[in-house]
Amino acid sequence: MRPWWLAIALTCCCLLPVGACVETASLGPYTRWFNQQMNGRATAAGLVGQPEAKVEVVLGRASNDYTYPASYILNADGGRSPVGAAVHTFDYYPYPLLSFSKFQVHCHDGVVTSLEMFDD
Repeated sequence: MRPWWLAIALTCCCLLPVGACVETASLGPYTRWFNQQMNGRATAAGLVGQPEAKVEVVLGRASNDYTYPASYILNADGGRSPVGAAVHTFDYYPYPLLSFSKFQVHCHDGVVTSLEMFDD
């Protein structure tokens, strides 16, 4: 391999990930397009109010999905009372492995309750 090809290859391998990070963090054109596209698809399908099983049918496989427990408040006697139900969230990343400025779908009790663009 010629030395100038190696220099170009190394430059691209180093600069492309940095460029993707900057583009995502600054809500560049691709990140805005990606989030608006996902939001448009979810809205057109009437996803809010539907069973959470429809999320990946409509939007495709999520980049990440997880469940976190319900919030709690402290009672006057020192006990805890749950506020709401556990939340299941589906994350869609604009770029693989860059988990910021993402589109999210939130579900409570197995039902889609909200859509969120540009979450960090």
